[in-house]
Amino acid sequence: MGYRINVKNFKRASVTADTDSSYTLGSIVAIPTLRSVDISFKSASGELYGDGELVSNRTKMTGATLQIGIDKLTLADKAAFLGSTETAKGTLPIKTTDTPNKVAVYFEIEHDDGGYEAVWLLVGQAQPLNIAANQAEANINYSTETLTIDFVRRNKDKAVIVIADTDDVAFTTANQTAFLAGPDI
Repeated sequence: MGYRINVKNFKRASVTADTDSSYTLGSIVAIPTLRSVDISFKSASGELYGDGELVSNRTKMTGATLQIGIDKLTLADKAAFLGSTETAKGTLPIKTTDTPNKVAVYFEIEHDDGGYEAVWLLVGQAQPLNIAANQAEANINYSTETLTIDFVRRNKDKAVIVIADTDDVAFTTANQTAFLAGPDI
């Protein structure tokens, strides 16, 4: 069994169909320089009381939020996430009327024994991108970007995330290759 030591192999794909009977992804695009991932699951909960006592307490997952740290996103990647359109002159006007595209993302969490966990988050829309940078003073200060994407369940099967792990013997080399090409293997 391996332990988590790194994140890598970040990819995005547009969700081209998300219906009760169909889930389809567009071309999968690699995004280099992934620094960190943080998945927070959203939930809804409720309590039921009877005769002055708690008789039931339920919580269920309703979605997820992914925050990625990355060295730098290209304008094409920013446009793909934010629903903006890059101009022929190499600029990216980001407008209040832009609607973020539905995207799926993939990444791997590398293990110290050479294995990895593979993760697909299925139907997400990015929040507005924040930009921050620092001035170089006594030392060079690198600035990175953070992107937050909110994920909801897909319509076909109500799944939010699909996870695989090379520590599981059923996740064979053939299954690893198939999973890299899409979450439904």
